[in-house]
Amino acid sequence: MTQVAFDKIKAGLEDAKAYLDSRQRERSSGMLKPETISRPLAKPLEHSRGSHLNDYAALRDYLKQQTLPEFVLSFDRIEQIIDAALPRAAHRASWWETLRSPQERMPQREACLAAGYIATRLADGRSVRFKRMPQETRRRP
Repeated sequence: MTQVAFDKIKAGLEDAKAYLDSRQRERSSGMLKPETISRPLAKPLEHSRGSHLNDYAALRDYLKQQTLPEFVLSFDRIEQIIDAALPRAAHRASWWETLRSPQERMPQREACLAAGYIATRLADGRSVRFKRMPQETRRRP
């Protein structure tokens, strides 16, 4: 293992610990809303070699049911829809951008495109805008 890889893993573990510590402080101080405390944590995504982290079929199906031309979903809501935790990478705008790097086939992007939506992470870093694509630009299955 290279030093760079080790440092990335270490940073990820430190981020996770800091997050868990902050959640514990929020719980003990009563800062969390009752519905947040009672809601079970989303299942972590499975990491197996050769498979996608999550096929995001539930997100695709949810988007296909929508009638609004544009709407916003929080990361919490997306996690409820897919019944899994979003990866840390989801906080980067590039992870959601359906039109950026189209050669990179990523399952969350594919789900949005299959449902006829373009996804854009908002500046708050905790939500995504879904905008319906014009009919003539949609992908055919």
